[in-house]
Amino acid sequence: MRNLHDRHDRELSASLIDKSLRPLNWATIDGADAWTNIWQHAKPDRYIQDGHTPRDSEKRRYAHLSEGGLWCDGCDPIERQETMTWGQLKPTAPRQADGKAIKYESPLDCPTRATFLRVSLEIWQKVATRSGVDMPTNLAPSPNGYGLEFWDWVREHPNVQIVPTEGAKKAGCLLSHGHVSIALPSVYNAFIPQTTDLKPELEHFAQAGREFAIAYDCDAKRTTRRSVAKQTRKLHKALSDRGCTVAIASWNPATGKGIDDYAANGGDLNAAIALAEPLEAWNNRIDGGEITYPVETLGTVEVRGRRYLAPIAPPEDRKFWFLKAGKGLGKTEVVARTLETLREAHPERPILVLTHRVQLGRALAGRFGVEYLDDIREEIARISGAYAAEMGGMAMCIDSAHNNSGARFSPEWWDNAIVVIDEVEQFCWHLLSAATDVRRNRPQIIENLAELLQRAWLVIGMDADLTDVSIDYLLELHDGKAIVPWIGVCDERPSAACTAYIYDDTKPTNWFADLLIEIGSGGKPFVGLSGQKANSKWGTQHLENLILQRFPGIKVGRIDGETVATTGHDFYASLDDLDPKLAECDVILATGVIETGVSIDLRGHFTSKWICSWGLQTESGVRQFAERVRESIPLHIWAIARSPVGAVAGGSCYPSVLRRKIESTVARAKENALKARDSADAALALQLQKADDLSTRELPSSTRAWSRFAARINAGAKYYRRSIAAGLQRDGYTIRSGSRHPEAVCARILEDMTDSLEAFETEVNERIVEKAAARMDDGEFERLDKAREMTSGDRERLYGERLRRRYGIAPTRELVYRDRRGYHSEISLHYWLTKGREFVEPFDHRKIAKAAEFGAFTADLAASLKAHQVEALEWLGVPELLRAAIADRVFKGDDPELLALKARAIAASRDTTEKAQRQLGRWIALLRETPDEADRPGLIAALERERQEIASAAEPRPAKLREIDKKIERLRHMPTDAARDAQIAEYLAKRRTLNARIQSYARDLFALDVERAKPLTIFRHLLRRLGLRLEGSSRDGYMLQAIADPRFEIFEFWHAEHAQQLAQWHEEAVEELRVERERAERQNQALDAVELTVLEAIAAAFPDRDCYESLEFVARSVGTLSRDWLGGLRRSIAEAVSRCGTTLVDIAERLQPAYRSLVLPSP
Repeated sequence: MRNLHDRHDRELSASLIDKSLRPLNWATIDGADAWTNIWQHAKPDRYIQDGHTPRDSEKRRYAHLSEGGLWCDGCDPIERQETMTWGQLKPTAPRQADGKAIKYESPLDCPTRATFLRVSLEIWQKVATRSGVDMPTNLAPSPNGYGLEFWDWVREHPNVQIVPTEGAKKAGCLLSHGHVSIALPSVYNAFIPQTTDLKPELEHFAQAGREFAIAYDCDAKRTTRRSVAKQTRKLHKALSDRGCTVAIASWNPATGKGIDDYAANGGDLNAAIALAEPLEAWNNRIDGGEITYPVETLGTVEVRGRRYLAPIAPPEDRKFWFLKAGKGLGKTEVVARTLETLREAHPERPILVLTHRVQLGRALAGRFGVEYLDDIREEIARISGAYAAEMGGMAMCIDSAHNNSGARFSPEWWDNAIVVIDEVEQFCWHLLSAATDVRRNRPQIIENLAELLQRAWLVIGMDADLTDVSIDYLLELHDGKAIVPWIGVCDERPSAACTAYIYDDTKPTNWFADLLIEIGSGGKPFVGLSGQKANSKWGTQHLENLILQRFPGIKVGRIDGETVATTGHDFYASLDDLDPKLAECDVILATGVIETGVSIDLRGHFTSKWICSWGLQTESGVRQFAERVRESIPLHIWAIARSPVGAVAGGSCYPSVLRRKIESTVARAKENALKARDSADAALALQLQKADDLSTRELPSSTRAWSRFAARINAGAKYYRRSIAAGLQRDGYTIRSGSRHPEAVCARILEDMTDSLEAFETEVNERIVEKAAARMDDGEFERLDKAREMTSGDRERLYGERLRRRYGIAPTRELVYRDRRGYHSEISLHYWLTKGREFVEPFDHRKIAKAAEFGAFTADLAASLKAHQVEALEWLGVPELLRAAIADRVFKGDDPELLALKARAIAASRDTTEKAQRQLGRWIALLRETPDEADRPGLIAALERERQEIASAAEPRPAKLREIDKKIERLRHMPTDAARDAQIAEYLAKRRTLNARIQSYARDLFALDVERAKPLTIFRHLLRRLGLRLEGSSRDGYMLQAIADPRFEIFEFWHAEHAQQLAQWHEEAVEELRVERERAERQNQALDAVELTVLEAIAAAFPDRDCYESLEFVARSVGTLSRDWLGGLRRSIAEAVSRCGTTLVDIAERLQPAYRSLVLPSP
């Protein structure tokens, strides 16, 4: 045991280091021991000639060691020493260097080492319990703790997780909580200097299968965070390459920089380690998922036991103000007060509020004192698009930000306006990806928003989850220049943090069992669900029906997209003032319709919050949903481990990969369209010619932002449950595990749910079929289709009619059942692969041509194309296998065709093809640069002459001579011309067979580990994508399940529709060709008329000169000729051109320069 001064003991205690660990690893030492420890490895050149007296400069530099300090060392598992010769000293009086105090000193001239702390028996037991590993049974009591024994035990058990961190105090804190931790002196000390090799002590524990959770500091400084992130990735790669599973722990920097600070300030250290993120999720949060701009920390005020944002006063010389504060802190109220102040000071500046949801826009309009678009749509139509700006402002959804909308929107109406954007993150993602009205006009809306931001006087953005991605995007839209925004951040919570119970079972049965217990015991839960349809087992309609069956005496309120728009329902048009209606209910079932724009401030009514999410919302959307109820009450949340529907553009978590994917998809379709043009008839060739104008690099800032958002969403979808839990933990929740009920109870719940759903859905489906028996005419269908509000009966009739028009057959109960489960997308892919294959390329060509003519956002265009999916399935060999299956082929796991399918699936999944193609491209380029055989002797002779001159010079240059020798040697051993050309041909052929783009599309088809999956499993997986199933056994083999649905009848309907559309397109192309030819003929006639008129006028004015000579003279002398004469000539020309049915503007570019100077006035 060592001597430890009280002040040092208190310091270690403040880092939550167990009292049993402190004297085992730390000691208070005096000046003599400090000098010995730091100088024990010093090099001779630090001493004077006697070899033991330090130089005066060294004495001065290290004079502070005389005050002693706190020394820490551990054991050495590599050198097998109980006490490592390397350690660190925290001096009592630290020296200064570059204006900063040097907090720690290490032994001079000695390589830095990791620290392996000794542990007490109690700590070892805590580690063993947490890891689920037995301790050795023959341990003898040891007053000096356990060093080598403990670390040997750790190495013998690769199932014990290790947490690398910065500094011994942090490692001591982690060990005190039961986590094995290796202390690195800094983030830069995990590797042997100048290499990418792990230091031996880390290599010693980097065993295949071991879990690591990297817990480096969470710094607030932008540059430091980037440096730490770079080293984190480097360590992650090194450990992953050795077969380790690596995650990265993080926490809110406002709670503490180091993990010991975080724990000491009340953070849940165990949760931080348990919720450590995989690299993909962490990468997306670090690279844009946080704010790295300079920020101003905002304060709060307490009102009735709850904290709210204090008033803000940003500098008016900043054009962009961004506000980030926790949910429920009153961001809207603060901005409303700020707008009142600005309106008083600048009454001439209109206020434009932009949102991504109508409900949010309406709520903000009322709060900010402006009208909502829908309420003044008639005035705008009657007066002008400038009406709203002239009246002081308005709120509207970004979908309407184009001139063909009800807003008749033009940025010029909003010069020097104050633009307010709430929920900035969701707003930007909606703008870039939503399939609502914004999709049809996305390029124009993005351009209008960019111009609006440039014209605005002030832009205010706010979001509880504000990140660099949305800030960067809006600043880039402004003008792409470096702008310094004001960013205010408040990390406080509105009230005391509460507990979030996370249920980690595969189905939400334990969650639902606890919910039923809550209701049965008199609790009043607020329940958030991700579905509302009648077929959704865990949706609002079914759960409402089920809860009312179990608890007939209670009142259940249902708030979803249908009820708020169904006339006569309790919650119809109620979102502006929910609290009174909520107070009347015992249970509330709600969907994402209230994810934003709603604040439920009801107090003392709800006893708990419950969320069941199947991955339809983003992970941030789930957390946003949970905060609609402002009161701090327990949260119970079940979320699927991995979202099955959240992936964007194939699911990559890397922005650059996503950008390349959509750009290459569009580029390939464009390439195919241009190839088709060469073999098309004249009419189609004219339309396909437009594809030449299509660029995949338009709106680069928007494409870049789209890829960053998409990568983050994909990472959140891939690690859905974990991302939600980690986000809640960063939001200040205490994370706990949900209850576990006996398996029999869960099985019974699931069985009851299934039976209940079947009965409920059957009843609803029969009602739909009955009401859809009578066809709607086009007028009634269009009216209902556009209606925002309707009765439940009209909604069911409309759904039935949509089915009829979508599938071309009368709705049946079976069709309704299948459609609600994704039937359309499944059989659509089957159709395009088979019956509709002939239309795939023509329809893609049409989309490319329209995009080139009218504009399109690259991500939208890529998502609408079909050829790449069909080509991927063909490359995998699915059509042949499908034809065999339909012909009643029996499949077994070792069939050669299925083995070939698996081989191709693996090739696609490994993602190495693109790299191989690039490497082949480099080799081909090098070979093409190889000199021909006939030129080589001359090149060698020139090099030899140069070598001789250098060798005979007064000062020889050995390095240059070696370089020349290498060049000569390469020239002598280059292949013959024939061999070189053959090699190039071989590489070109190999590159063509790799099909990198096709393989990347094939990779997107799989949602399983193809390397581990059996060939039959892969085939079944692909068949499910087509809505088909195999049935049978491994002994007898598997056959295609009988196709009992009406898909082939539907295929005939689609085929006829598509043939008609294609014929119509051709008719349009023929008409366009006719119009183009007539226009060209008119232009030719006009050109002749212009030439004749000019020549006649010149002949009359200059009768003694040749007309064409006079033309050159006149062209040079336009500025000196009589204005009357020129004016008369131009009037004559204009009359001649108009008689040909065209205008001068149409033909100006085709005029000869000499004529043009006469015909068109100078600009």
